[in-house]
Amino acid sequence: MSMQRKTLTLLLTIIMAVLLAACDLLQDEEPQTQLDPTATLDAATPAGDGEASPTAAPDTEAPAAEEDAAEDPVTEDPAAQQSPIIAALEGTLESIYAEVLPSVVHIQVVVESGAGQVPDFPGLGPPQQGPLRGQGSGFVWDQEGHIVTNNHVVAGATTINVIFSDGLSVPATIVGADPDSDLAVLSVDVPAEQLRPVQLADSAEIRVGELAI
Repeated sequence: MSMQRKTLTLLLTIIMAVLLAACDLLQDEEPQTQLDPTATLDAATPAGDGEASPTAAPDTEAPAAEEDAAEDPVTEDPAAQQSPIIAALEGTLESIYAEVLPSVVHIQVVVESGAGQVPDFPGLGPPQQGPLRGQGSGFVWDQEGHIVTNNHVVAGATTINVIFSDGLSVPATIVGADPDSDLAVLSVDVPAEQLRPVQLADSAEIRVGELAI
């Protein structure tokens, strides 16, 4: 009985040794499945930061936003883009005004009542009694004293005064009128050196689309 117990004990010892050796062999052959903590911390920790932070998903929207910003330049204000053009046009108009102003005249007229200048419109009451006063504008045509204006400004006028840009006021008479084209020509007695005829462009040289003043 003692002999059998010793034999059984020896056999169990041998079996345990074999099992332990087999376990060690399996552990050596098992592949590494755990992540390296150091690698995880290096990937998640910004440079110069000593503390680890959770790993975040890569930001895929930022590059797209940068590409959109690069492809879509900032649009300037249309008003700012047009300002040089508007400034150039205004400068041209100011130059024309300064050049033509001495040629433009102010016309004051007096029309006797009943001369047909004021029609009788219903609801406006009867026509005014006594002389009527009106005004308009014109320009110096030549140095012979001819002034061009609209026919409706001087039609039926008994008194016409032409006032120049320097304040000179002289009487004028009608020398020609065309109601159909609404044009009239006046004549004034002024020294030629005081008259500044307007400079007109050649209508034959004007093309469609050009600005005309």
